[in-house]
Amino acid sequence: MKLFGNSGPSVTLTASSPGVADAIIGDTIAASDATLTATVGGAAGTGRSGSWSLILLKDGVRVDTVPFTGDSTTHAFTASGPGRYSIEVVRTDVAVDYVEVFTSPIWVTASAKPSNDFEIKKFKRNKKKGNGKLSVQVPGAGLVKLTGKGLKKAKKNASGATTLKLPVKAGSKKLKRKLDEKGKAKVKVEVTYTPDGGDPATQKTKLKLLRK
Repeated sequence: MKLFGNSGPSVTLTASSPGVADAIIGDTIAASDATLTATVGGAAGTGRSGSWSLILLKDGVRVDTVPFTGDSTTHAFTASGPGRYSIEVVRTDVAVDYVEVFTSPIWVTASAKPSNDFEIKKFKRNKKKGNGKLSVQVPGAGLVKLTGKGLKKAKKNASGATTLKLPVKAGSKKLKRKLDEKGKAKVKVEVTYTPDGGDPATQKTKLKLLRK
């Protein structure tokens, strides 16, 4: 808003952070930190005397002030955590501050944690060896672990959204003997997916191992 009418300076404000789309005035950006780039133009063109300052406000409180001269300037501020960030352009004349322009805010919110919603897919048996591979579909980079009573532990890293195949193999003597004697065994499996920077999620399923 230009408090001295259309002759006031123009101001733009952009928030940026790696991995997320840039935000402009009125937007929200989800990021643990963000760079706030403010650009002022037309200060000298107002014809009004005084010195000029570019001020960053967080939740309505002034947190950083950058004096400037000339008609225009660009400055990159750093957002200090979640909050409502806006800009004031202030002209000081004879020790009196005049707010020439103030902007609507950009909201910086805490970075959203990555999804841990994964899916257990098909189980492909190897009847000759009495083991198999369990397909697990994950939405992004992270670690997938497979455990179960009597089974060998298995784990694989995903570099992005993909489907991983984890080995399901007998590990204990008891389970191996059961497969040798009966040719089949039911096992309970736990699969845990931990996305990079996120919380773990676990799913359980029952599988049948066959050996012929």
